[in-house]
Amino acid sequence: QSTAAAGRGGRAAAMTFASVLEVANALVVTYYATEHLLRNELHHHDRGERRGSAQEQRGFRRPQNLQDAIALARAIARDIARDIAKVVGLLVWAGVNLCYYASKFLEGSRSPSSEGRRFHLPDTFIISLVFVGFTFLCWFDIKRRKRGELTWRTFARQVALSTVESLLALPFVAVFFALGFLIAVSALEGLHRSTAFLNNPIYYGVLYGPFSTIYFFTKRRCLTNRGPILPL
Repeated sequence: QSTAAAGRGGRAAAMTFASVLEVANALVVTYYATEHLLRNELHHHDRGERRGSAQEQRGFRRPQNLQDAIALARAIARDIARDIAKVVGLLVWAGVNLCYYASKFLEGSRSPSSEGRRFHLPDTFIISLVFVGFTFLCWFDIKRRKRGELTWRTFARQVALSTVESLLALPFVAVFFALGFLIAVSALEGLHRSTAFLNNPIYYGVLYGPFSTIYFFTKRRCLTNRGPILPL
């Protein structure tokens, strides 16, 4: 009996880890996708910050005393540490995924119960985890660029407006993807091939698509404001 309980506990822990890793993967992909899609806005924002702090930068480039030299060294160290942390984070994320999927490959095919859980509607825990993860990542992503300009109240209003904006685009996006899946299913059935692998993009699109879209619109709204974020 204790062995069976330990087995159930191990399976529950494995399922929880798989869910957390799945959400973490969605967050990483969303972050770098928005960084790429908003690269022009980010460049404009960063250039505006550099222009606004031109006096400080001129002072840092030519330190006049020991205090200025220490400040310059600290600024360079912060930039290097931030780049190193980003690279290390990506390596850790890639390593965790590699180890996890390698272990799943070595185990062989997954159990039917695991497959059924994976492709059914997510439970309350998954939805809560996705909501909290995307909310805090979006907050910290914008906060690190806007610094003191962003408050939780303003952020909540920006998210609400972005949600409405994404809902307006939802019918067109749904029709577009439905047409794409219809063509794919028709082609696979014509070739007498299985359509089971389409469960993955459907699952990820339904669960993470709305959150990623709201994340993108919120980040774009906050970064395209010239100067302080308007407290809408």
